[in-house]
Amino acid sequence: MPLVALGCTANAGLESRVAALEKANQTLRLELELAELKMQAAELRLTEITEAPLDPAEPGFASVRTNNGQLVVSCDNVVPFGDGQKVTLRIGNPYAMTFRGLGLTIRYGSRAPRDPAPDSFTLEQSTAREKWSKSLRAKDMTLPDVLVPGSWTDVSFVLAPARPEDVGFIGVRISTNEISLRGR
Repeated sequence: MPLVALGCTANAGLESRVAALEKANQTLRLELELAELKMQAAELRLTEITEAPLDPAEPGFASVRTNNGQLVVSCDNVVPFGDGQKVTLRIGNPYAMTFRGLGLTIRYGSRAPRDPAPDSFTLEQSTAREKWSKSLRAKDMTLPDVLVPGSWTDVSFVLAPARPEDVGFIGVRISTNEISLRGR
């Protein structure tokens, strides 16, 4: 009989150690998932260096890095147009060179969730941000516009189908086909 009692006691101790290890493993998995989501959020912020994030309801401008230099962009107007929204952007060229032929990638969707401080990022906030990012729609276009040195250029396009609440965020990426400088 003592052998049976000793076996049950050892088995109970082993089961509690296994349960503790499973709990520690689950905690580590959650920490790893949170770290991965924080990394995705950081990558999204790095993307914003090449994408100007705009809130159509807020005045101001954002910088956007192109393949040929840094430009500035602002959302001048968003108005209903057919089954969509007509967006007018102002693209500023702060250089002494002329840019010709614009490639625009517009990402748009509902207003972005607010980001907390990076050190207080929670799993729920990261999940909400990722879900929002995946919900964005995109439109690519090529425009023959010329960006004159030291000037703003208005660029208009229609996002359709889109309701006003579908255009609470606009992300703008720009590439240029050609640059030129004045000759001597």
